Amino acid sequence: MKTRLIIKALAAFFVTIFLPSCGGNLQNEDGFIINKENDWTKLNLKGKVKELRERGEARNGSRSVSYIKFNKNGYIIEKGFIYAKNNNIKEIMKYDDNNNMMEHTIYEYSGDPYNYDVLKYDSIGNLIEKQYYRKNYQKQIAQLDRIEKYCYEIIDKRKVNVYLNDVLSATIEYDKYKNEIFKEAYNSDGSLSRRYKNEYTYNDKGNILEKKEYNVSLPPFTMEEPVKFEYSFTYDERDNLIRKVTIKHLDLMGYKEENKRIATRTYETKQEWLYDTNDNIIYNGTYHYSYKYDFMGNWVLKTNALTYEPLFSREYTYYDNDTNQKAEMSISIDEVEVCDGSSFTLFINGGVPFDDAKALFKVRCYHKKFNIEQEIYLNDFVKKSESIYEVEVTQNGGYDEEYMLEVQDANGNKKNVSFTSVFCN
Repeated sequence: MKTRLIIKALAAFFVTIFLPSCGGNLQNEDGFIINKENDWTKLNLKGKVKELRERGEARNGSRSVSYIKFNKNGYIIEKGFIYAKNNNIKEIMKYDDNNNMMEHTIYEYSGDPYNYDVLKYDSIGNLIEKQYYRKNYQKQIAQLDRIEKYCYEIIDKRKVNVYLNDVLSATIEYDKYKNEIFKEAYNSDGSLSRRYKNEYTYNDKGNILEKKEYNVSLPPFTMEEPVKFEYSFTYDERDNLIRKVTIKHLDLMGYKEENKRIATRTYETKQEWLYDTNDNIIYNGTYHYSYKYDFMGNWVLKTNALTYEPLFSREYTYYDNDTNQKAEMSISIDEVEVCDGSSFTLFINGGVPFDDAKALFKVRCYHKKFNIEQEIYLNDFVKKSESIYEVEVTQNGGYDEEYMLEVQDANGNKKNVSFTSVFCN
């Protein structure tokens, strides 16, 4: 029987959010919550990640690859998806000195700009104008499509007037946590088109406990619309969302009279989440996940915990001030198949490679009982595909055998892990 040790150099992925005065002497209003998070925080990344690459593993062997690049302040400056050779899409983001996004460009397969947006801000970081450029396929260039302007009114709630090509298109009110509580949308002739209304309840940390979403109001606006959706949220001690209950009210009768609506049926659904100590979801009500982590605490392999099927793998590059932590090497193995020709996945997290460009480590594998030894380097492994390597260790005898695996880096640090090769015939 032969035991195969599969070495995976691991692999990454995608998202950006912004919130929308016309001129003036704007000041931050009392009690308004300013909570600007960088993208490292939004994506739950540890340390100063320079680049993240994510690979999706499919059962049919196909793979999808995505990547994200960050600046030193933790904001996304580029992200992309690699579908096939010469069939890629990428996005480029540019920021000002206050980390406000100034440009957002999407490039299509040919490498030419497909769509791009230009954003402008006031002195305290409010978005006041957004120019949308879209591809003209006849001329094969991106042209100005529309301009949105945002004018803020400071009252007990934050009110924003949105102008599309200098015509009022919407009026929006936000609460102090920047969640939309009321919106009126207008037609191009200035007439009121529809109204939206939400209500929120928060805990003392600013987490949403309850949300009510009212049915959209339409002309002639002669009645108060009922609540269409109700949501309630529960969090753990680390502010992770662990439970969400959704109640949907269905109006089966419609308008029985002009000013009377009868809601006759309600549906309730529940979602639950469970997290590990790194705040990654390990159960979401449908799927169970397990993770492997690198030296910084970022996950490098996401697996279906019930079938052991690998789902996604990630690779990280860090800025220089994090690289010294690589000396804290750790290794682990996961059993993939348990019988005759058992295979294992070896993870090397951290450490200092002998050749950084080749991720070269010294690997020593030996039989614990007979002290049969094999010493190899990662670049001596058989390369099966990109970032996947194999080496075979021959088992002596038709019975279960215990082996010891030792990994050494360029600084002389060594880590050991043992495993048993199972004989099943």
